[in-house]
Amino acid sequence: MNLRERHKQERCGQIVAAAEQLLRSRGMDGFNMRQLAQDAGLSLATPYNLFGSKAEILLALLNRAVDDMERMVAELPSDDPIDLAFALVDASVAIYTRDADYYRSVLLTLNRVTEKRGTRFIERCVDIMERAMAAAAERDLFLSQINPQAIARQIFLSYLGCLELWIYSQIDDATLLAQTRHGVTLCLMAAGNDKLRSRLYPALVQLQRGIS
Repeated sequence: MNLRERHKQERCGQIVAAAEQLLRSRGMDGFNMRQLAQDAGLSLATPYNLFGSKAEILLALLNRAVDDMERMVAELPSDDPIDLAFALVDASVAIYTRDADYYRSVLLTLNRVTEKRGTRFIERCVDIMERAMAAAAERDLFLSQINPQAIARQIFLSYLGCLELWIYSQIDDATLLAQTRHGVTLCLMAAGNDKLRSRLYPALVQLQRGIS
């Protein structure tokens, strides 16, 4: 990495760190680019030049959560793709709920911005689940005509719906976990062969008792 790239990386790190502190101290109503640049010790133009928009800075904060999620999942002793699918949503929920006020601020602020949002964050999240679903298909856990990518995307959409309810405090932390696991279970049972459905059915019954 040359000197110019190193300085660019350092400024990006300053901006992301300042964005986190600004959201923690002032919440979404106090989050603006002018204050962010001031807190980072940079010109107002610099955050725009490096990130392009407020939304991309917020997505950079969420990408750090995905980094944490990947590290947590990498420590799993099992290589079972079904266990991995549940571990992905469990890790994500754990990260968000253990620092709920902060992540609600990030997600609420992101919902309020009108700028065009990048797709890299969403693609990254979906790609992780797609790998798990592809592994499940390779192990013949799905019906023959099932597209594992479609199942991964449906799981992600179900997760986003649950997360949206949590962001606006319509469900609590425990219900978020139960609902996300319920969504994963339904998607996997719809795609799965008889063996996988039999494996997941007791968990489905238990989850439905918890969310009813």
